[in-house]
Amino acid sequence: MVLFHIAAHPGCTVEEIADDLCLTPRSVWGAIGSLRRANMLDVERRGRRHFYRVNMDADFRAPYVNGIKLGTLFHRLPQLASGRVTEPAIAATR
Repeated sequence: MVLFHIAAHPGCTVEEIADDLCLTPRSVWGAIGSLRRANMLDVERRGRRHFYRVNMDADFRAPYVNGIKLGTLFHRLPQLASGRVTEPAIAATR
């Protein structure tokens, strides 16, 4: 969920993630550490704060999904989360 939240809200902080997902900052730090070691997150430091973005060029690293870039999965998520997309994300086909 942390990865999805960061994809939907690029530039967020640990405190924002913890508040939005009803988690403790410590548990968010643990998830972020794992995601950073997997090269799935980019970190920007401004002063004493860290801001996180999904590394869209990285592979999604999970045993059930191999070789798919994060950008393929998350490319429209920020627009969908903000309500800026008016057409459906997936068109119905028949």
